[in-house]
Amino acid sequence: MAHGGELETSVYLQLAPEKVQMEKAVREIGMPDSEFIWMDLTEGSPVHLMDERTRFSKSGTHGDPTIATAEKGRPIFEAVVEAFVRLVRKFKIRPRGERTDCHQQ
Repeated sequence: MAHGGELETSVYLQLAPEKVQMEKAVREIGMPDSEFIWMDLTEGSPVHLMDERTRFSKSGTHGDPTIATAEKGRPIFEAVVEAFVRLVRKFKIRPRGERTDCHQQ
């Protein structure tokens, strides 16, 4: 399993703890400080930049998976599932207009 930060690792610990190798977890917050670009899954930066992780991380981690727990992962997972269920329900009843072929005269 790839390394992740506290949030991702907590969810993995909740779902499949036997697949998480916590002995390999390291804290690494090496992305350069920026006024406009940062990595945060809960509050994204105003500029989205997908840089090569190896430019700022030796381990592949950004964050601190060493403090992850299954207890932290449970409410995160439940919130994501709840949001997806709401999305599907809204999408199911979403009005759909008729398609028009704009290429024909």
